[in-house]
Amino acid sequence: MNLVIQSGRLVKDMEIKVISDTLTIGNCSIAVDTYKKGEKVTIFIDFKCFNKTANYLAQHGQKGAKLLIEGSLDQDSWEDRNSGGKRSKHLIIVNRAELLTYKEDGGQQNQNNQNQNGYHQQNNQQNQQNNNNQQNNNNQQNNQQYDY
Repeated sequence: MNLVIQSGRLVKDMEIKVISDTLTIGNCSIAVDTYKKGEKVTIFIDFKCFNKTANYLAQHGQKGAKLLIEGSLDQDSWEDRNSGGKRSKHLIIVNRAELLTYKEDGGQQNQNNQNQNGYHQQNNQQNQQNNNNQQNNNNQQNNQQYDY
């Protein structure tokens, strides 16, 4: 099982990339406080979200907003342009997000409200369905590869 749940603060405003009419990708980081040997340590975790969740966080979240995310751990890999060496990083692919504070039209942060929660419930169901469809496609491909 690959399940990650983190709560923290947005490190910066969401970066949005519109790939097509049906695909929007949001990238950001969350600052999470933890304790090591009795001392408070802040770790920074990158995350990626898609479509309505990305647009929602870009519109209502801002740097410093409290955020709860749920998703799966993933690893991005690439080749370094300068050295040519292989590089990688871990990140969370967000299935569900909930702002614990949000930005109003005036830019002020307020506590979460009922309308926001309802939006995410609908959004989460769609994200879960998309993830299930992707997993089914992957399972079908794996079954085809090993079908004797």
